[in-house]
Amino acid sequence: NLGKFHVRFKDVITRPEIILGLKHLIELSMRRPEEYTHGVLKGNRIPGALLYGPPGTGKTMLARAIATEADCPTIEVSGAQVLQRYLGESEKIIQNIFSLAKEMEQCVVFLDEADSVFTSRSNSKNSWERSMVNQFLHEWDSLASGSERAFIVVATNRPQDIDDAILRRLPRRFHLALPSKDEREAILKHYLADERCPSVDFRYLAVRTHRYSGSDLKNLCVQAASTAVAEAMQKPSTTAPGATKPQRILTMDHFHIALQDIRPAVTDETLHDIAAFEAKYGRDLLADLGLVEKFYYRLRSRTSRLLRK
Repeated sequence: NLGKFHVRFKDVITRPEIILGLKHLIELSMRRPEEYTHGVLKGNRIPGALLYGPPGTGKTMLARAIATEADCPTIEVSGAQVLQRYLGESEKIIQNIFSLAKEMEQCVVFLDEADSVFTSRSNSKNSWERSMVNQFLHEWDSLASGSERAFIVVATNRPQDIDDAILRRLPRRFHLALPSKDEREAILKHYLADERCPSVDFRYLAVRTHRYSGSDLKNLCVQAASTAVAEAMQKPSTTAPGATKPQRILTMDHFHIALQDIRPAVTDETLHDIAAFEAKYGRDLLADLGLVEKFYYRLRSRTSRLLRK
């Protein structure tokens, strides 16, 4: 899919440090490419970012927000679209993706479900899987050596399966974890913004939905609203023919029923695998970002004091 999206960082409910880190990355890599023409940054432009975490935590939405904030077209491809039945077809698709990227002055290439394409070559028994990774690395390196300003966003639920060579080209890695209690409350309010919920206790629901992903919370809201509609259908209508029906009202009873049907979908195994990856490969940008910010403001404060003397 080629196009532009309208979702922005402010629309994504996630940890503030993730948004801050991506803003810095976009500013440097896409809006200030001249910074990579001299000094230690010469030839070391950061070519992209890895978004990883359990299913339903907003990786696709965040990738689209990156494209919007960068103000450029996006080439969006899923792993399933790349994988083809016949030998050599997947490599041709990868080649076409990067050929299209080279034709644009600037773009974001977003590859979702990346683990299905970038399977570790050391663990793969299939030559066609190794060939796909090799083709992608070749095209990526060719793109990086040119003047094109493409930014590669890779999203996956299984970062532990991705080839090490891909990870080396993505030194900026962002872990989108399951939402916290405050984030769950904000997500619920976001999905129910256009519903009437005068008696709904969002804080209580946030506590009850521990380990729910953003996708799980959306399903919960849909189920609660569907329950309200089904309940209303069982009652005789009091609305005159042709008149506008009153807006449905969601209550805590509807959510109690929905909670019985909609359970968290993320497994213990998924969380364990991601935690192991985080311990081995994570903690690069986000761990140091706070220290960088503190150093920057401390330096600015010290400079101001010196100038006043």
